[in-house]
Amino acid sequence: MDIVAETPINKQMIVVINEDLANNSKLAQSIHWMGANDHCSILYLVPVERLENMLTVSRNMATMKAVTSTNRQQVSVKTVLSEDWLKTLKKIVRPADIIVCQAEQTVMNGRFKPESLGDYLSEKFNNPVQTMSGYYHPVQTKAKKWLHELVGLLGVLVILGVFTWLQINGEKALVDPYASIYIMITFVIEMALVIIWHKLTFR
Repeated sequence: MDIVAETPINKQMIVVINEDLANNSKLAQSIHWMGANDHCSILYLVPVERLENMLTVSRNMATMKAVTSTNRQQVSVKTVLSEDWLKTLKKIVRPADIIVCQAEQTVMNGRFKPESLGDYLSEKFNNPVQTMSGYYHPVQTKAKKWLHELVGLLGVLVILGVFTWLQINGEKALVDPYASIYIMITFVIEMALVIIWHKLTFR
């Protein structure tokens, strides 16, 4: 009986993805097949803009990891702050590794001009760089983010406006010490609502 030796996994495919692509199952499936064809383990490197988003991104990436992994394919995830992604990549990349990114991703180069992430990585590393397209839509992503932030800002302004109106009219209708107590209570409620709204929208 012939014994067929399994191809050992001695290289990894490092997939640099934007945090907006976390939890994208279609991308995860494509990465799975790419890794399987090249006999690679897979490492998702996810730059995150804000520290408070780390937990949410990590949870979303857990789903992508599950979709990508199989019994024979090792998958891991590393989330880093955006300013540290290149330094982290330099630490973890090995000579035999493959680096994968989205064709639509860009990065600011040394001349402070946007450059294709694929071209940028090819300049910085001797490793093969593969690009994928059709998964990341930066214009739509930015538009959604701006709309989300606009809704958040309008919500804060509405809260401040409503409570300012209540405080002005309450102060006119009440006399001390009730007016002062009323202002204090409404101020505490106002700040609490602003904090809650901020956590719900600016994350």
